[in-house]
Amino acid sequence: SKNRWRMLHGNADDVLELAAVFGVRYKPMDMNNDIAHSNMITVLGYQGTIEYQMQGLSNDLSKTIGTISSLTGLERSPPPNQ
Repeated sequence: SKNRWRMLHGNADDVLELAAVFGVRYKPMDMNNDIAHSNMITVLGYQGTIEYQMQGLSNDLSKTIGTISSLTGLERSPPPNQ
């Protein structure tokens, strides 16, 4: 469903502070408001604590999925046999 994402925004100072907390670097690229940024997946706990971080998008996602599953209480079913 399209409603699975929550997009947040804020003033420039707050965004800069949050990026520093997460270790994300970013900078404007051009006049079209495009932004270059770190490729980082951050899993937050219910109290806003960083439970897991992974840099890069081509890494194994099993730890990310496992962290999310443990926080939500969801069991991950094994992949179907091919």
